[in-house]
Amino acid sequence: MTRDTRNNEGKYFSAFERIFSEIANGDFKWVDEVIEDARMPNVSESTKRNKLKSYIDANPVIIEKVKGIYPSASTIVALVEQKLNAPITELLLDRANVVASEIVGSVSEPILKRFLADNLGEYYNDDRVDVPTSTLANFLINDLFEFYAKSGNALVSIAGTLNEQLLQQAMINQGMNDTNFKRTGKNSEGDFVIYSSVGNRQQIGVEVKSYHARERLLRGLQDITTDHKVGFGYFVDPSEFNKHRTMTLLQSNAVAIYMPQATLSRVDQEAQNITSNKMITFNHRFYRPIERFVTDMKYFCANGRLPLF
Repeated sequence: MTRDTRNNEGKYFSAFERIFSEIANGDFKWVDEVIEDARMPNVSESTKRNKLKSYIDANPVIIEKVKGIYPSASTIVALVEQKLNAPITELLLDRANVVASEIVGSVSEPILKRFLADNLGEYYNDDRVDVPTSTLANFLINDLFEFYAKSGNALVSIAGTLNEQLLQQAMINQGMNDTNFKRTGKNSEGDFVIYSSVGNRQQIGVEVKSYHARERLLRGLQDITTDHKVGFGYFVDPSEFNKHRTMTLLQSNAVAIYMPQATLSRVDQEAQNITSNKMITFNHRFYRPIERFVTDMKYFCANGRLPLF
């Protein structure tokens, strides 16, 4: 970054600092109020918005003082670590995911409420919307669709990458680097590829999901063509992993499925006891807790197999 670029950025950041320093804890300004503030440089709205996003990236906690703008997934991860007052590690992944969801909710809820008030004002009263069915149907078909086509896409994009970003942060914080793993996002490799440094340098493709496995986990695993593959998710419903479902997941040639210990402990015991017949996890339990995921992957990098579980 050149000196001119730093100076140019600085005048925006100085203006943001003055604006946000006046906002008491617990209060906020809407993004349009911020960019229309007289202390902002006289440039286009899009430039101001882009500079504000850069400022939020550099100061993640500011997202709590401005509404109407979606931060990047990496900004949310940085704010999660601030709120946890600790680096994200495998032991904190489940909690980090909860905190991240709370942040996303605090960002998106005011935007949606404002949209409802603007478009259903005559039916909007004290946090309630009492609207005739025909009016609601027309609103859902037209206005809400347009809202999601604009603002909603940003939220979907964040949600789609946030779970992966949390996992990536845990791997980095526990000493893994680009010689150990790669983030891909390609169906044929999974969301991550983990590399072994021994023998014939085998690879594990990692399919990352959020709270529910449904058919998406199975399809994602079936698409992966690396040497080995595992599923990883912040799954909350133990009934998705009954004996029948487990046999189906095994047929995808996955070597393991990772879920939070809180969910795994509630999976039917017969399903919990099912083991893998794959070379790198032979006779190991198929289901493993995410609280040991990074440790397992580091072991694979060094040994070409997963540790006994």
